Amino acid sequence: NNFDYILNFHAHTDVRYSNFNPRYDFFHNCSLTHSIIDALIKNKSKAFFLNFGTATQLGYTNIKSKINQNYKGKPITIFDLHKQYNEDYISIHKKLFNLNATTLRLSNVYGLGHAYSKNRGIINKIIDRAISEKKIILYGDGNYVRDFIYLEDVIMGIIYALKNCNKLHKDYYYLTTEIGKSFNDLEKIINSELYKIYKFTAKVKYKKWPNTSIILDKRSFVGNSFLFKKVTGWKPKYSLRSAIRHYIHSKKITNK
Repeated sequence: NNFDYILNFHAHTDVRYSNFNPRYDFFHNCSLTHSIIDALIKNKSKAFFLNFGTATQLGYTNIKSKINQNYKGKPITIFDLHKQYNEDYISIHKKLFNLNATTLRLSNVYGLGHAYSKNRGIINKIIDRAISEKKIILYGDGNYVRDFIYLEDVIMGIIYALKNCNKLHKDYYYLTTEIGKSFNDLEKIINSELYKIYKFTAKVKYKKWPNTSIILDKRSFVGNSFLFKKVTGWKPKYSLRSAIRHYIHSKKITNK
């Protein structure tokens, strides 16, 4: 009862593992949400609960412009099914018990730090390999589009959400840049910034999709944060270029 906000950052993020171990994934991705909701109801708490979702809840998309806020997707992995389940579970209990809660859907977050799962943080891995090994590996034709958002912008988005929590009445909002860039665009920006900072560029190599890849890897998606911006006043500080420049420069300072 003494908390103003509750944020649940805990998650199991290995998509492949979730498909073969759904009970384990449910325990880590849903059980804690149950406990939080139960506690809020039991204590008649007015605390704001901020849940975190993902754009991949929508399943496979091939959308290269801003997605419709009301677009109804369909999860195609156990991980995403559980993310959607949490969002719906919270929605039902909001209506039943007048809880103050919402979900922020994120897309392709990258930035300084370390991912717990080895299967996450692909953008970090691409940039780090470009710096250390002077090579960039892209799968397929590299034309699939994503909405890349820098970690610092996500953190500020969360702060804006907390400050405006009493205005966030919808079940979910996209916390995204609304700008789609292909992985080919990403490569060009990385090499441009590498040359400015290190005076070298990374060799680009295209490979066939590995047998372990899933259709979600080949999706295109661009978010729609119009409603979140309207309610909170938040907007991203970093463009893809300025974020990559900041990341590479910070890595150089750290590695000295």
